[in-house]
Amino acid sequence: MHGMALVAFHGNQWCTRYLLSPLIVCCRPKRFYLYQTIMYNFSISLALYALVMFYHATRDLLKPFDPILKFLIVKFLIFLSFWQGVFLAAAEHIGWLKKASDSDHQGVLAKGIQNFLICLEMVVAAVMLYSAFPVRPYMKEKQVL
Repeated sequence: MHGMALVAFHGNQWCTRYLLSPLIVCCRPKRFYLYQTIMYNFSISLALYALVMFYHATRDLLKPFDPILKFLIVKFLIFLSFWQGVFLAAAEHIGWLKKASDSDHQGVLAKGIQNFLICLEMVVAAVMLYSAFPVRPYMKEKQVL
């Protein structure tokens, strides 16, 4: 194994053994979604903080690449899809979203709605990403769009 893959593999084992196992044992499986959501939110927030700190440290070097718009679009998509999923799961659990039939399992309707909304959001994201990542810097002088 390569060094990074080995570290990631052992890190994943450590996370599973020391962080998730006690939660699974101590908490009821029905409540695990709440703990998983809290841990995931903490993880995203920590990654976002690290990215902001990285930007502040390399602001002058990154200025020609205009990273702010790129950063905001990608982070907006990640946070939006995460919180949208949490809201839809909670709405279905509370009873705001009704099952189409009695044979549907819990979470199917919420996941279906979230997948549909993500498809719509990706159309908007594609337009935003097209403006954030222009092709002009990579084109030769004679090429015309």
